[in-house]
Amino acid sequence: MKQSTLYITTIALLLLTACSFMASADEGQKKNAEPYYDIEMKTDIVEYEEYHMTTHYPQTINNQINQTIKDYINQRESDFKQMSYHALSEGKESPSHELHIDFEVLHQDGFFFVVRFTEKIDVGQEPIVSQEIMNFEKKSGNQVTNDQLFEEGADYSEALAEWTKEKVSASLREEWEAIPSLQATPENYENVAWTDQGLMLYMPTSQDISVEGVLLDQPEIRKWLHSDYQELFLNTEPQAEPSDREASKQTKGVQDLAVRKSSSQKRIALTFDDGPHPEYTRQVLDVLAEHDAKATFFMIGKRVRYYPETAREVAEQGHEIGNHTWDHPRLTGLEQAEVEKQISAAQSVIKETTGETPSVIRYPFGEKPLYSEHENLETVEWTSSVENWNEKAPDTIATQLLSDVEDGSVLLMYDLHPSMIEALEIVVERLADEGYQFVTVSEL
Repeated sequence: MKQSTLYITTIALLLLTACSFMASADEGQKKNAEPYYDIEMKTDIVEYEEYHMTTHYPQTINNQINQTIKDYINQRESDFKQMSYHALSEGKESPSHELHIDFEVLHQDGFFFVVRFTEKIDVGQEPIVSQEIMNFEKKSGNQVTNDQLFEEGADYSEALAEWTKEKVSASLREEWEAIPSLQATPENYENVAWTDQGLMLYMPTSQDISVEGVLLDQPEIRKWLHSDYQELFLNTEPQAEPSDREASKQTKGVQDLAVRKSSSQKRIALTFDDGPHPEYTRQVLDVLAEHDAKATFFMIGKRVRYYPETAREVAEQGHEIGNHTWDHPRLTGLEQAEVEKQISAAQSVIKETTGETPSVIRYPFGEKPLYSEHENLETVEWTSSVENWNEKAPDTIATQLLSDVEDGSVLLMYDLHPSMIEALEIVVERLADEGYQFVTVSEL
């Protein structure tokens, strides 16, 4: 009897010890987890006669991650400029060249931050479309390459190729076999993203493939991973984003807005492109409020999704919000369906965020697409702007904006840079002294 009691007691102690060890390990893993990253969306827009560049990219509280991302953006901009220069030097006539880079945060947990970049380069020939997946370790801030993610010496390319074919439907396997770039080589299977459901493999964007990506969640993948990542694989949970980030990612001919002059008091329309910005847009609002001025903000839909509170603040203060597409591409280089998606997505997120449906639109770089099916959207151009404004001092910007101002003018400004805020203060004070009333473009 005593021996039986001793046996039971021993088993109980072992179970308690095991549970305690597991709890400690789990607690240790939680302690090693990093906090959720609140993402700041950066947007750089450059317009010259020879080329246009629009780049969107995320920035976090992790300086190491930020620098790696910024280095990537700088390198792609440099590569594009060289390609554009060579194309022009060869005498190839074409519209302005374009670089467009966008991003999406694919996954975030206590250990990983994963972002996907999509890129389009057009230098007058067939546009080059590509992508870049970056998996970051939060604790170190280092980018985890495939060679680091998988066990050293493992022939993971062959395994990824086979698992990918298994995951797709039988009707797509023949399509797979016919595409040389889907052969089992590392460069064809480099776009692997860590997610909470498994590894997401994004297919080469240069190929006309009817599936964008394949989720590889087989347990077998775990054995191919480096030991540092095996325990984390399929054992991480994404952290919920703040509630103010919850917004959807998701109009027949377009009529030009006629600028009508007032028969009484002189009126002028101040317009701001490319926002909202959580800091600079609010500074613009402060300047406008000081002079009881109303303006029109042409917002990029994706930035509205990232900064909904700022967009709502603009609407609540009585300003007009116009459509400036989803992520500011050059619409003249897109198919009709892509143009409609750009406009509709921006309309949707602005309405959902502010409760207001835009009735005016300004196309990126002022280039109207060949076609659009959106009704009740009037195109707004401008009568006064400043070329290369981001390279000039605030007083120079203000002087050039005011040089041709008259009753009924539409001024083009931006709310993504502090120098424009200083210029705005000069412009508003000067025009107020001259008796101008500041109205929205629809009121004008």
